[in-house]
Amino acid sequence: MKTNKPNELIREALVRGLFMEKVAIYQKRRKQRDEYFLVGLFSLAEAIMDAPMEVILQETHLADEITEPLITGQGVKAELIRLIQSIERAQWEDAEDAAQKAGLSLTRATQFYVEAMTDANKLLY
Repeated sequence: MKTNKPNELIREALVRGLFMEKVAIYQKRRKQRDEYFLVGLFSLAEAIMDAPMEVILQETHLADEITEPLITGQGVKAELIRLIQSIERAQWEDAEDAAQKAGLSLTRATQFYVEAMTDANKLLY
């Protein structure tokens, strides 16, 4: 991993992973929570590692359930990444649409996002 990357980028990847894990638990997908976490964590891998997503994921040998949403942008997990991105950018109409597609209310999604930020800060600081 590149050492010249800002800590904020690493923190945001952790926030995304924790957010995804919270959604998996909420949606009664506890057995898939690790998959959800890794999709969120790896969603910023290109920016952190300065390499294309396909190359990074080839090196990891992760399951298709984790790599496919990151490469294709398809499925519920990919929709959750779009939701996170919309929340990060305060694009509330897009966030509302993405939340609805993912089976969440925007209120619940923002609650999970705030909780994920709090948890990430506790882990890192």
